[in-house]
Amino acid sequence: MNLEAQGTIDLFFTDECGFSLTPCILYGLQPIGERYTIRSAKDWVTNLFGLLSRRGKLITYATSHSINGQFIVECIDEIAKRVHKPTVLVMDNAPWNTSELVQIRQRTWAQKDVHLFFLPTYSPHLNLIEILWKKVNRVAL
Repeated sequence: MNLEAQGTIDLFFTDECGFSLTPCILYGLQPIGERYTIRSAKDWVTNLFGLLSRRGKLITYATSHSINGQFIVECIDEIAKRVHKPTVLVMDNAPWNTSELVQIRQRTWAQKDVHLFFLPTYSPHLNLIEILWKKVNRVAL
């Protein structure tokens, strides 16, 4: 039975991704006599906590700071305010996702029908949003 396909639950794959104007170019070719430049700003960075459904719904929360357990708690608290049916968040085992702060809040979220499901370690291929971040980062380069 696929509860998501039946509309019984909402299922979101979660992950973090960082963006900056500091280019990360491993290899490049330029025609002889032409010069291409890339604007760069080392101080500017945006980190995202993203949620992606199989139907393509994307929700993001942005910060200019490093992502930590407190930021994840704040994001999931916000999500918990908006759910209308049981919601499952698929997460990897990053330290901020498994932090003590997150573990403490899990019971409260479960009471609001928001449940965390942790993927096995080293399994990005099981996380749908990892594919999106990979594509976005390729385009950004």
